[in-house]
Amino acid sequence: MKCLNCEAALQGPYCALCGQKHDPHRPSIGHFIEETAESLSHADSRLWVTLWKLLSKPGLLAVEFFDGKRARYLPPIRLYLVVSVVFFLLLGVGESEPVVAADPDAMVNGVSLTHPNTDRVAVENACAKLQYNGPFQQQISPRLQAGCRKTLTAGGTTLGAAFLRNLPKAMFVLLPLFAVAMLLFYLWPRRLYAEHLVYLICNHTAIFLVGVLVQFADLVLPAVSGPLTLASLLYIVWYCWRGMRVFYGNGRWLTLAKFFALGVVYLTLASLVLTLTGVVALLEA
Repeated sequence: MKCLNCEAALQGPYCALCGQKHDPHRPSIGHFIEETAESLSHADSRLWVTLWKLLSKPGLLAVEFFDGKRARYLPPIRLYLVVSVVFFLLLGVGESEPVVAADPDAMVNGVSLTHPNTDRVAVENACAKLQYNGPFQQQISPRLQAGCRKTLTAGGTTLGAAFLRNLPKAMFVLLPLFAVAMLLFYLWPRRLYAEHLVYLICNHTAIFLVGVLVQFADLVLPAVSGPLTLASLLYIVWYCWRGMRVFYGNGRWLTLAKFFALGVVYLTLASLVLTLTGVVALLEA
């Protein structure tokens, strides 16, 4: 017999050259269902092991990644991409039908949100107040004005959609920037930049995964949304502190001090990045 994939001679059910299992039968729907169920529920599946360790053992995945114990887990970057895509997709679904205003007199810069198309003069006046005097003013300023007019006449929906669309890109900017800041807090023993980055990737993957679980729970049991959100926020705070202690190995109080200091740095960088994201969203709206 020969392997159907690479045509190498077979000496068992699996090809010694490419690893494909020999199965000459044409796959059916039942075969696909069985294969999917086996891959998800198999005792050796890395998916469930990785997710469980990620949520229950803060900092452990990053520690074991740099200890060389990688085969038993999904790669951190791949897991981050998958979980973040699911998180932002669900976030987009939740924002797909925004509530414009419960108050019929709600206004933004003199423009009614419930009837945004009724006052073009107010729109022009509101957007005229939006001035940009930085670099490339001739190119950026007209686009800001156009984005402002489009956003106000659409009740803010175009700006919200553009902001959500750019939010994953913003995270790709925020994480490397924050990893640079963390270098200054861990000068000894010396840590590589990649160590800080992988640690942050694991942390944010866990945060996004909690966000996914909360959004699912909100869809199924909206009555518990408030308490569950509060519990998830407390868990995330504990998770970040505990992860720092496990990964970097500092004492409890030193970790707590660095936790608060890095929290201020993170919020500052996040505010800057999100502000730039809002500007980009306005340009694209």
